[in-house]
Amino acid sequence: MPSVIKEIKELAQKYRPDQIERCITQQLETGENVCIVDETTEKVIGELSKASFIRRMMDEKGMTLPDALRELSNRMRAMVERARKQEEENSRRQGKKA
Repeated sequence: MPSVIKEIKELAQKYRPDQIERCITQQLETGENVCIVDETTEKVIGELSKASFIRRMMDEKGMTLPDALRELSNRMRAMVERARKQEEENSRRQGKKA
């Protein structure tokens, strides 16, 4: 996991958001891009999306790299928690129907 964070940091520092978006588009259209090579499309899209978010927080909100990483982590945890709660609610509803 630390190497993934390191790679995302490096991408966020090396590329502007518009460059990262072009790499995402390239990956989706051709299966290759200039930002990250030799990885699966899922991994490339995930890492580029995270790097893009971090870079936007740095550029648009004036956050430091560590603060932008924390913000990404907080948002990802919140998203996972919402999904877990939704899954629990769906399971309860299914139990009531049976």
